[in-house]
Amino acid sequence: MDLKSEMLAARVRRLRLNKEISIEQLAKDAGVDKNTIVRIEKGEGRPNLNTLVNICRALEVSVDNLIDMKTIEGEDYYIHRRGGKKSETKDSEPGLRVGDLRAKLPYGLMNTVVLEIFGEGKMRSHRGEELLFCLKGQVGIKIGSTPVVLNKGDSVIFFGREPHQYFNADKSENPSLAVALSIWLDQEVDPVTHYLKNYHI
Repeated sequence: MDLKSEMLAARVRRLRLNKEISIEQLAKDAGVDKNTIVRIEKGEGRPNLNTLVNICRALEVSVDNLIDMKTIEGEDYYIHRRGGKKSETKDSEPGLRVGDLRAKLPYGLMNTVVLEIFGEGKMRSHRGEELLFCLKGQVGIKIGSTPVVLNKGDSVIFFGREPHQYFNADKSENPSLAVALSIWLDQEVDPVTHYLKNYHI
């Protein structure tokens, strides 16, 4: 798959999902075979000009905008600037506060939260994969029955279905706040409304 095919695949899929239509409906609206849309969204080859024009008409976008290499903030990428719009932080459970970075692409798979760990969180499990990166202090995570301790700059990646529990691993008399960045892949989950509610075991 070449770069242009990948970009076209991602944009066609995103525009189709934004319109809330199925592959079948897009194919019907564009007057093309369903397999053509499937191949385009997989990045397998490029459509001919006539097919591209028909797909653009069905998606209500110009051919120029669809194939131009220019990108649009909030659609093709998202910036979370320090000091900008505040993250939402919740005292969500004993030992753990969750701050949503508010940085999710439309129909993207990646979710990001900042965890402030001052005790021991609850055991949780979820779909997808998770990467935990220690930003400050000593972050502990029990994956299954195995405790893993991360120092500043360390990270661990694991399958989210494995039961896991965050904890502050600083055993000193005055443990410092442990801060971690958690990134996980799961299209179905909104960090603000679902993370703590749905991920407890």
